[in-house]
Parts: sequence; structure tokens; C-alpha cells
Amino acid sequence: ANMSSAVLFTGDGPFVTITKGGNHSLIFTKRWVQIQEYFTERLNSCGKHLVTQNNQTRIVGGSDARREAWPWIVSLHFNFQAVCGASLVSDEWLVTAAHCVYGRQLKPSRWQAVLGLYVQSDLAQPSTVVRNIDRIIMNPHYMKQTKDSDIALMHLQHKVQYTDYIQPICLPEKNQQFLPGIHCSIAGWGNI
Repeated sequence: ANMSSAVLFTGDGPFVTITKGGNHSLIFTKRWVQIQEYFTERLNSCGKHLVTQNNQTRIVGGSDARREAWPWIVSLHFNFQAVCGASLVSDEWLVTAAHCVYGRQLKPSRWQAVLGLYVQSDLAQPSTVVRNIDRIIMNPHYMKQTKDSDIALMHLQHKVQYTDYIQPICLPEKNQQFLPGIHCSIAGWGNI
């Protein structure tokens, strides 16, 4: 039987994989380097989209996105209900907020990722692909009260094929800086 337990801090990381060892022990394996290398190898063609979105407005009020403008955005469903968003970073990994999966990370089989989605109420769109989640890795330094280290990875049970509507987002370089005043875009499903 698969048994899981939450670990708040291990001293390693930022990501740690926990596997069951002999005599009911747990084996902690530091994963930052391996995951970083994995993504670096596979992200040579990221950030591609068919159309660009002209965003001159602020998030309050916002504007409807064009269908192909954000092909890396993913709708996360827990128990078949949309609860959060994520970004596709490779053909089998998503990045999301730790606060989204907190308290639910030990139940990956209850999660689904809906990729290529445009309208939340229409999961039957031809561009839509649904994948089950088989692993969730939370940053062990995540603080619920302050939202520090608010990041988690989710692994798709089966790889996804890239299409015009499904593409990986680019991750920042290791030493890339984001200075105050820089313009950025936020995409997701929501209302104000």
C-alpha cells in the first residue's frame, strides 16, 4: 500500500522526494539539481504562441484573452472542480502555487490538469486535453501564514503532446532579475 506523510522541513531542497524504505522507514532524496537539469534540457523551445495579447489594462477589469495567446496555462481540478491555475513547464511537469495544493498534496489521484482550455464551462473543446496527476512536490519551506516559498510542482501521469494550444512557458534564467516597475502579464480564469 502507498503511504504518505507530510514533511514540513528536511534541511535539503528546495524539493525533496520521499520514498518508503525498509522497516517502515522513509528515504529523503534531494531533487533540486535533478529537476533543474531536467527542465533545462527540455526547455529549448518554450514560450511559443500563435497570437500575442495586447495588455494595456490592469488586472482589475482585465480583458478576455485570445484563444491561442496563453498556451501554457493549465486549469487544475480537484475532485472534478476547477480550483487553481498552473503553467506547463515541460511535456510532463506543471508549476503552481503551494497554497493551491496545500492539504491536498497527499492525494494526487484526485487532481486533473486541463490543458488547451479556453472556456472553463466547456471542457469538450477540441483543443482540450485532460491529464491525471500522479505526483505533487511542494517546496518544504512553504509557509502557510506568510505564503513564503509558495511553489509546487505537479507531474502529469502521461506526457502531453504540444499543439498550437498547448506549449510550455519559459522559466527565468538562474540569475535573471525582475526589477520594480517591469511590466508583466497575468492570465487565468477568474472574475472580479
